[in-house]
Amino acid sequence: MEFLAADALKGRGSGTRDELLAALYIASQLRQSGLQPAADKGGFVEEVALTKRKFAVAPQLQIGTPGEHEPLSWKHGTDMLALHIGRGLVQGPLQKMKPDSGTRVLQDGFVLLDTGTETTGASRELAEKISAQGAGVVMIPSDPGVEESWKELGQRLFEENVEPADTRGEPASKANILVLRRAAFERLRQMPDGTAMKLIAVEEIPHRAKTYNVVGRIEGTDSHAAILFSAHLDHLGAASLVGTNFYSGADDDASGVTAVLELARFFASGPRPKRTLLFALFGGGELDNAGAKKFAGSPPLPPTDIVADLDFEMIGRKNPDLPGDTLMLDDWSRSNLGSALV
Repeated sequence: MEFLAADALKGRGSGTRDELLAALYIASQLRQSGLQPAADKGGFVEEVALTKRKFAVAPQLQIGTPGEHEPLSWKHGTDMLALHIGRGLVQGPLQKMKPDSGTRVLQDGFVLLDTGTETTGASRELAEKISAQGAGVVMIPSDPGVEESWKELGQRLFEENVEPADTRGEPASKANILVLRRAAFERLRQMPDGTAMKLIAVEEIPHRAKTYNVVGRIEGTDSHAAILFSAHLDHLGAASLVGTNFYSGADDDASGVTAVLELARFFASGPRPKRTLLFALFGGGELDNAGAKKFAGSPPLPPTDIVADLDFEMIGRKNPDLPGDTLMLDDWSRSNLGSALV
């Protein structure tokens, strides 16, 4: 953990040289422990495609058709923030709905998603699902935390941003997600469904980039059952708001990587296990889990053979709400693993 969080790696920013150095170091540790390589091309390290994007001009949201009623034009950074731009030019009708309404999403519609008191983060997850159903743009309300950081969040769009890419090097997500100030959201909610809307966003030419997964294995005697141990190796990288100019990421998630490496060393030094053991350290964890998604799409074993994944996230400090020496298991309800461990 000391090496991964060292100043020399500058926070292991996703898609950077520093993240690659971390991946190569982790690969060397798995190799020294005696593991077999299990990445996609026969080595320990596999590449995951990313794209670097930057917007020079603030995206605009145009509302209404001239002649019908007074048109509005809202800019990124004022009445709205562009959380994600997948397509730069979209036109369609306003469609107001709630997440649980069961309403069919209009193709290329501008969905005003009333998520109530949900946080912006939770609302974004819902917006991604609505976008996948064919919406052209999904608009969600801001929460108090976003309102307080409005200026800082707005500036991020004009900096170079890295995100997962498809096979052509283009952004993997085509979703257009906007967060509206509460006053703007309420104003739009008063307008009738079908109001003409247009999103205009022009970006600079994107550049291809890469993140990296590191994968090793210990072959078990039962070739049709495997357990996966995982963590993400990247962090936030450079940060102008702190004195060291970067976030070191000791807890998030050098601590988890260290746990996986220690488990690999422990199991490799003992008797051959019954189940095959996979050890995967994912890149792009701070980029919508880009590395983990790539692994899930093309794992080294059939997905049905991987019976459990123990993922270690931020275990470097105690949770004040839990007794000492206690680990917290998230997503208890999403599998039967929790009850099996009790």
